[in-house]
Amino acid sequence: MRNPLKRQYVSDIDQLLNEFDHSNPSKSRAQQKEIAKHARIAQLRDYALPSEISSEDETIWEKF
Repeated sequence: MRNPLKRQYVSDIDQLLNEFDHSNPSKSRAQQKEIAKHARIAQLRDYALPSEISSEDETIWEKF
């Protein structure tokens, strides 16, 4: 018989880091910059403008 997967498992290190985050809610300047950078990346990935998407006629190398 197969062992069922533990989908709710949280490792000891993740528990420690979560506790640290909850006890230190303020973010450093470097953390704030990383959060903003990744939020921008996610925004550009999830909501790409149609003009930024290449047309089907255009080859991938035309802009290089």
